[in-house]
This record gives sequence, structure tokens and C-alpha cells, in this order.
Amino acid sequence: MTSKYAMNKTEAANYWKKSPNTIKKVIEENDIPPCGKDKRGNDIFECKDLAPYLVEQKKTSRRRNKTLSDSKVEEIQELLLAFGSMKEFKEYEMALGQQQKRELEQRQLVKSHEIITVWGSTFSTLKKKVRQITTEVERICDTWTPKHSERLDKKLDTISTEITRKAQEFANELHEHCSGDEGSSSGH
Repeated sequence: MTSKYAMNKTEAANYWKKSPNTIKKVIEENDIPPCGKDKRGNDIFECKDLAPYLVEQKKTSRRRNKTLSDSKVEEIQELLLAFGSMKEFKEYEMALGQQQKRELEQRQLVKSHEIITVWGSTFSTLKKKVRQITTEVERICDTWTPKHSERLDKKLDTISTEITRKAQEFANELHEHCSGDEGSSSGH
């Protein structure tokens, strides 16, 4: 007996938005028997017999259509070895988060953008102060000549440039480490 959910290959192709060749291939590869003939004499097939091969199965993972990299799999395996289960790891992470929140509230931690601002200001002030050294030396030393000042200025510029370069490298590393994590905190 055929049900009202029986269809020929063309109807099945239209219904599941597949090519007729795909429908034919599914029927042949899975030995799906026809359940009867339509008015034109074409074989018809039960939808319930075709559906398992034509309907895409939903994945149970919440990360559907995403694959984990080998490094991520290794990281998860390490976490499982260390904590025993992901639930215990999650509890550990939550405890760390609470601890950081308390430390931030107590000002034991400083937000990364605050650190970058403080360091930028510190190095800017340092550079201004370095420029004042030559003037101070000219006031203190009676035998100081303009030639001495020129040499000292060059040396101080070299030192200042090196300090600024190192500061920029430090700021870049900190920014890369904290990028995308505006609320992250770093040790003080």
C-alpha cells in the first residue's frame, strides 16, 4: 500500500531540491524499492525511505560547521588531564574570574589599556626630561662649551630614541597580548 507521501524521482528531486541524477543515485546505492507506480507508470518511492539519504542530519555539537585545530584538541586533552573534566575546568576558570574581579576592585590589578596609557605618559615625560639635561649641565659647569652641548645632545638623543623604541616594543607586545580583550587585566 502506498502512502500519500510517495513520489516519483522528479517529484523527489523538486521536493528536496536535488538533481534527478542524485535521486537516482540514492535509490540505486541504497537499494530503495519502489512502493508502486504513478499514473504515468513511473516508479514511486516512500518519502520515509528516501529522507534518511537526502535530509542533511543536524550535528549535535553547538560548534556546528566548525572544526577544531590539532592544537585546540591537544589543549583540551591537556585540560582534561589536569582537571579531570571540563566541568572542573569551568569551575576553576570561574574562580579565577572571581579572584581577578576582586583584585581589580581592590586595585591590585590594572586594566591593560590603563597600563598602556601610564607607560606612554611615563616615556613621554622621560623624553622631555632628557632634553633638559644639557641646559642643566650648561648652568652647572662654567667650562662647558657649545661643542660639549652638541655632543651631549646627540648622545642623549640616541639614548632617548632607544628608550622610546623599547617602550614602543613593550606597548606593542602588551597590545597584541591583550587585543580583543578590552576587559582583560594584567598583573601590576
